[in-house]
Amino acid sequence: MSQNIRQVYQERFDKFDAKAQKLKRQSSTLSIVRLVYFLVGVAVAIYLFNTYGPRGGFSFLLVFFTLFLMLVRWHDKMTKERDYYLNLSRINELELAALDHDFSNFEDGEAFEVIDHPYLGDLDVFGPRSIYQYFNRTGTAKGRRTLSNWLKQPSHKAEIELRQTAVAELKDKVHWRQHLQATGLNMEDTEADIEAILHWMQTPFFIINNTILKGIVFILPIAMLLAIALYLLGIVHGGIPVIVWLLNLGVIKYTEQEVTQTVNQTAKKSDLIRVYQQLFEHIEQGGFTSPKMQSLQQILSNSGTPNSANAAKAIARFGALSANLNVRSNVFAYLIFNTGFLWELLFCKQLEDWRKNTRTKLSEWLEVLGEVEALSSFACAYCNNSKWILPNIHPQFFKLQAVQTGHPLLNPSTRICNDITLDSSEKIMLITGSNMAGKSTFLRTVGINIILANAGAPVCAQSFTTSEVMVHSSMRNKDSLQDSESSFFAELKGLKSIIDVVEKAQPPVFFLLDEILKGTNSKDRHQGSVALIKQLLRHNGVGIIATHDLALCELSPDSDGHIENWCFEVAINQDNMVFDYTIKPGVCQSMNATLLMKKMGIDM
Repeated sequence: MSQNIRQVYQERFDKFDAKAQKLKRQSSTLSIVRLVYFLVGVAVAIYLFNTYGPRGGFSFLLVFFTLFLMLVRWHDKMTKERDYYLNLSRINELELAALDHDFSNFEDGEAFEVIDHPYLGDLDVFGPRSIYQYFNRTGTAKGRRTLSNWLKQPSHKAEIELRQTAVAELKDKVHWRQHLQATGLNMEDTEADIEAILHWMQTPFFIINNTILKGIVFILPIAMLLAIALYLLGIVHGGIPVIVWLLNLGVIKYTEQEVTQTVNQTAKKSDLIRVYQQLFEHIEQGGFTSPKMQSLQQILSNSGTPNSANAAKAIARFGALSANLNVRSNVFAYLIFNTGFLWELLFCKQLEDWRKNTRTKLSEWLEVLGEVEALSSFACAYCNNSKWILPNIHPQFFKLQAVQTGHPLLNPSTRICNDITLDSSEKIMLITGSNMAGKSTFLRTVGINIILANAGAPVCAQSFTTSEVMVHSSMRNKDSLQDSESSFFAELKGLKSIIDVVEKAQPPVFFLLDEILKGTNSKDRHQGSVALIKQLLRHNGVGIIATHDLALCELSPDSDGHIENWCFEVAINQDNMVFDYTIKPGVCQSMNATLLMKKMGIDM
C-alpha cells in the first residue's frame, strides 16, 4: 500500500471504535424506550379492556404489537450495527498486534491436526503459535476448513497461480477484506450447523407433496381472518373464531414433528443464515479483475434459480422465511399468529418451495465462501509483510531456489534469512552444525515456505521458486503409550513411509529429516543413516538431512554431486557462544555440547 499499513490500521481502529461507542450509547437509550413503551402499552390495554370491552382492547393490542415489533426491529438493527463496528475496531486492534508479531488472539486451528500426516506435527502448521494461527482471518466454519485443507495438501500449478492472482488483488483491498471478516466474526457457526442445514435441504417435503394439507394451510388462515372480522363487525357469534382456532390446533398437533424439525434446522439458525446472505452479497458486489475471484463470483451471481437471481437473494429469502419461524420464541406472538393463523405451517410451506428450487446450489455457494475467506487470509499476510513475495512454481521436478528466505513465525526484528538452491531430482543437502546453531529451524523454514507456496500463499523470502511437491518430514518423534511404541519405533515407521512415497514418486516428494535414528547407538545409527541415504538417492530422492554425525559428510566426495555438505557454525568467544544462524558450504568445524554442559553446572 502507498500508505504505511500500521498507520492505516491505527486510523481505522480510532474511527470504528468511536462509531461503536456512539452506537452503544444510542442502543442503551433505546432499550429504556422499549421498556417504557411496553409498560405503558400494558397499562393502556388493561384500561381499554375494562372500559370498552374486548373489541376496544383487541383493536388497541393489534396496533400496539405492530408498533412494538417495529421498535424491536429498529433496536436489533442498531445493535447489529454496533456489533459490526465493534468487530471492525477489534480487527484493526488485532492487526496492530500482529504487526508486532503477536498473533495469539487468532484461532489456532488445533482441531484440524491430523495424526500421521506427512508434515503437520513437525512444521507447526496447527496449534498455538502455528502457521494456521498466523494466517487465519476466517470468520466461518467453511473458511476455517478450507484454509486448513489448503495447508494440508499441495495444489497444482494452474490452481496455485490462480490463487496468487486473487491474493495479489485482495492485498490492498483492506476495507473489503475487513468487511468480510467483521461480518462473519461473531457468527459462531460450526461444521455441524452446515451439515445439518445441508441434510435438511435433502429431506422429503411434507406439505407441498400433500394436496390436502396444502389446501388446509391456505384455507384456515383466511377462515380465521374472516371469522374475526365478522365477529368485530357483530355479524357472527364469538364461537365461530373459536371453532376455527380449535381446527388450527388439530392441524398443529398433526404436523408437530415435521414443523419442529424445520424450526430446529432453520429458525434456530436464522442469524447464521442472515450472515451468510450478507457475506454472499459482499462477494457478489466486489469489483474483481483476477480470474480466480471472477470465477468464484460467477458461481454466486450466475447460479440463479427460478425464484432468485443470485446466491445473496436466494439466501436472503431463506433467511427471511426462517426468521418468521422464530414465532414460538415469543409466547404472545405464538398464541396470536401460530394458533390463530397457522403461521409456522405457512412459512414451512414457503421454505419447501424455496428448497425445491435451491437444494442443489447451497453446498456450492458455501464452498465459494470458504475459498474467498482463505484467499483473504493469505492477502492479509501479504499486506502485513511488505517484503514477502508470491513465489514462482516451476513446472518440472525438482527445483528449489530461494533468496533470503526466513521462517514466517520468527519475529522480523530478529529473523535470520538464508539462501538455498536445489535443482536436481536426486540430490540431498546434508547439514551439520552444533547444538542450537539453527539446523532444525532451517529445515522448518524451507518446509513451511514450500507448503505456503504450494497453497497459493505468499512466502517469507526475497525470491522463491519451487516445484509442485508433497513435503514429508521426520523431525519430532514421540513414543505412544497407547500403542506401546517407543519413539525409536515411531521414527522408523515415519522413515519407512518416506521411503515408500519416494519410491513411488507420485506425487513428487521433498523430504526433511532431522537427526535420523537418534534412538539407537552411534554405530547402528551411522550404518543405518548411510543405508537410508543411499536408498533415497537410488530412487531419485531430494531433500535435506540435518545431523550431528560428521562421518556422514564423507559420503559427499563419492556421490557424483548428489550429496552436498552444508553447515551452521558457532563461534566460541571466552566461553560465550556466538551464533550467526547463517548456512555455509562445507562441514561443521565447531561443536558446543561440552560448553553447554559446563554452563548447566556439569563438571567436565
